[in-house]
Amino acid sequence: MSSAQTARKGSKSNPTRTCASCQKEDTPLALVRFVRADDGQVYPDLKASRVGRGAWVHPRPECLKKLQQALSRSFKAEVKTTTLEGLNLLAQAARVRVRHLLGAARRESKLALGGTLVQEAWERGQAEILIVASDARAAAELSCVKQAIGAGRARVWGTKDGLGQLLGRPDVGVLAVLDERLAAALFEAIALGLLAPDADRATSAHGPGTDGFAEVE
Repeated sequence: MSSAQTARKGSKSNPTRTCASCQKEDTPLALVRFVRADDGQVYPDLKASRVGRGAWVHPRPECLKKLQQALSRSFKAEVKTTTLEGLNLLAQAARVRVRHLLGAARRESKLALGGTLVQEAWERGQAEILIVASDARAAAELSCVKQAIGAGRARVWGTKDGLGQLLGRPDVGVLAVLDERLAAALFEAIALGLLAPDADRATSAHGPGTDGFAEVE
């Protein structure tokens, strides 16, 4: 096999997968894996750890709009999960992953909680991303939040009370993630949580937030 063919197909150290929808190759990190059960239902496998044959899809609207057909073609078998059901399952799995990742970040002491600590972490260059509660109006006025929004390094997710319950505080209006790996995973998971057409854009920490900042004026 030529070096060009190896580059196209990837290698053990740099594997690639083919999107079932657009048929373009990409790294596993850029795709979402789905697995098919014996009954024809499919389920998102965000950790790519479920046993069984999988199919990969870019988490982009243009690749997800015909999810059912794309997965049926990839599995060469009937997929009973509709595109809408698949998107909702993907969003639900992403929301659960957000909670797990935030819990892991808390246990590893990779979070700065509250306006003062978040501002300090941002100024020291320790904050990878900021997460702002949808009802945190005061947090939206912090200079670090405005700068993070401008840099594309902020997400709105959950409410102050919901985040507080999750992180063992009375309420949390803004937090900074201090670990690059966890920050990247959280950023992706929150974005995936917004894919479902019926996603509530400003729910508790048990649901998604919004990618915009209209709620925190």
